[in-house]
Amino acid sequence: MIVRDIELVDAVADLVDNCVDGARRLRPNGSYKKLYAALEVSNLEFRIEDNCGGITADVARNYAFRFGRPKDFPTLEHSIGQFGIGMKRAFFKIGLQFTVESTSPISHFTMTVNVSDWRREPEWEFKFDELIEGEEFLKRSKEFAHPETLVSITDLYPGVAAEFSLENFITRLKEKLAVKHQDSLNKGLQITVNRDPLKSAPATLLRSKLLKPIVENFKLPGKINVRLYAGLSESDPNKAGWYVFCNGRLILEADQTERTGWGETKVTGETSNQRKKTRIPYYHNQFARFRGYVFFDANNAAVLPWTTTKTDVDLNSPAFQATRQRMVLAMRPIIDFLNDLDGERSSEKRSKPLTKAVTSSREGQLATLKISKVFVAPKASPLTISGPTLQRISYQRPTAEISLVRKTLKVRKLQEVGERTFEYYLRAECTK
Repeated sequence: MIVRDIELVDAVADLVDNCVDGARRLRPNGSYKKLYAALEVSNLEFRIEDNCGGITADVARNYAFRFGRPKDFPTLEHSIGQFGIGMKRAFFKIGLQFTVESTSPISHFTMTVNVSDWRREPEWEFKFDELIEGEEFLKRSKEFAHPETLVSITDLYPGVAAEFSLENFITRLKEKLAVKHQDSLNKGLQITVNRDPLKSAPATLLRSKLLKPIVENFKLPGKINVRLYAGLSESDPNKAGWYVFCNGRLILEADQTERTGWGETKVTGETSNQRKKTRIPYYHNQFARFRGYVFFDANNAAVLPWTTTKTDVDLNSPAFQATRQRMVLAMRPIIDFLNDLDGERSSEKRSKPLTKAVTSSREGQLATLKISKVFVAPKASPLTISGPTLQRISYQRPTAEISLVRKTLKVRKLQEVGERTFEYYLRAECTK
């Protein structure tokens, strides 16, 4: 049952979450240089090895390999693996036999489990094959000087083995891990898939004296810290939208749906005189430069607005609902600017201050941006009409007749057919 609600690529990502949590425990200052998580994926075996501190025997005994979670179990601050089912769910999703070998600063253990045999046992318990801790571990400390963990899963399910053999799956896995763990990659953690190191460019927004994105920090109940960024970046429909992170793990990527406020009408104000409507259109490619980033951080990861699979936001979360209101309000001035920018580009005016503001701005990493509760951008210059007032003429004629006239006039566009025939009548009948 616990494997039905998660895709294979997300199950693998859960195992990387444990490596990231280990890195956070080992390096609370946030620098993960020289730490790694190495994945080997084939149709015969899945392996993941890391040097991110190891799993202690107590954690393995009381939490990692136990169903349910003790209420008094100490939690890792800012963790992303807090739900307690990610590792076991991944094991059961991938294959019928798994081996875990882990060395921590205070213990060493190995464990091999055949899932088919384990299911037949009256009590579902995982047992150590080898366990070294206490005085014995201290005596052999030189032998276990490097904290690390190795997980091997074999006897893969046929469907899993088939997917693992596909180049397309490996590509999707690399892309997924690079996106989901971009924060850790940018902090120095090396993640490799079949010896290929993953890379992730830090998130950026355009900034200059003329153009400044919205940057807000605020707190929510449950001791949740929120950082919100909204502004412009390169024009790319595939990257436009909102990005939402929980404790550094990406859970929404380039979202362009109602979940993040697109197509929303927000009413603010308590009295009729104060009420104000903020309308956001549904996404279309005119907004391909829009970028929004929201980072939720909390010591207790359980209060964050994510689902247990860590693949979506919890829309019923009060924290997300409160933040979504701010997201809608932040979007409006940026949408207005992009609408004006599109109108400016289609105009024949020489002065184009909005275009100049965009082209003269440079990308700045989010961490370098200064607090600004308003979106700063130049105003669109008023459109002035020079020359005679123009009106549009529209009419329809049979296709065969239009084709004959177009061939006679030696033009391609229907607009040119209308213009040329009008000019002909004007000269022939209206000019003396």
